[in-house]
Amino acid sequence: MSGLPRGYAFVTYKNEDSALKLREALDGKKLGLKRLSVQWAHNVDKDTLNLLRRDISIPALGVGTKDEPRDASRSSKIKAIESKLKMMSQLPEEDFQIAPKPSSSVAPSTVPISKKTLPSYKSSSKFSKTLPSNPRFRPYTRP
Repeated sequence: MSGLPRGYAFVTYKNEDSALKLREALDGKKLGLKRLSVQWAHNVDKDTLNLLRRDISIPALGVGTKDEPRDASRSSKIKAIESKLKMMSQLPEEDFQIAPKPSSSVAPSTVPISKKTLPSYKSSSKFSKTLPSNPRFRPYTRP
């Protein structure tokens, strides 16, 4: 039944006895080309629903958990950065490389384009001569 709509119905009865009788009578009964399946609906309270929900925290985004205070998280981040800077200061200068300057000091967008590279558009003399004689291209005049 992949991709086809399914029919659902929710029915409420006044008492449990009539619901049991209907379930026994209709479950598995053939309706057209399909067989009916009658099942109990399961109610879920809000507490159970909240337990099923997962809290997603991604440490790479710097989002701390709700339990840890904000200041503690901030101070731990500062300490981590300071320790990394201290470690980097102890490394020899040969480990650090400065990127070379670009070969051209002019940005590509400011380079002028020569007229030879641009396509030239010339109007056809044949087209301009036939334009006024064609009634579809004449200006509209009221009768």
